[in-house]
Amino acid sequence: RLTGNKSYAVTAEKALRALSGQLRDYPSSGTSALFALDYLLNDKIEIVVVGDGEQRREMLGEIYKKYIPNKVIALSRNGGATGPLFEGRMAAEGEVVVYICRNSVCQLPVSTMDELKKSLEEI
Repeated sequence: RLTGNKSYAVTAEKALRALSGQLRDYPSSGTSALFALDYLLNDKIEIVVVGDGEQRREMLGEIYKKYIPNKVIALSRNGGATGPLFEGRMAAEGEVVVYICRNSVCQLPVSTMDELKKSLEEI
């Protein structure tokens, strides 16, 4: 999700298929693989936080309070970050903007704690 390189997902799926018999027969022996399988089979949540400072720390604290399985959190100070999750995502000077997406379909960006809390409730 972070790199946009689909070959990584294809390789991961092949590896999980190779382990499928062992996971079926001995699920407790492959907890990391089961987490990866859960990630593969369910919705992916991408949270991109752009900006810096105390507001960013507070917003990250709010994000980490909520259990959100299969999430990827990407951080940028505001420019300079590369990768598909950062394309077209900027914040005004001194502002923090949070983008929350489900399977690459994004809600409107938020820039206040109240907006963030509401967006996190909708996940």
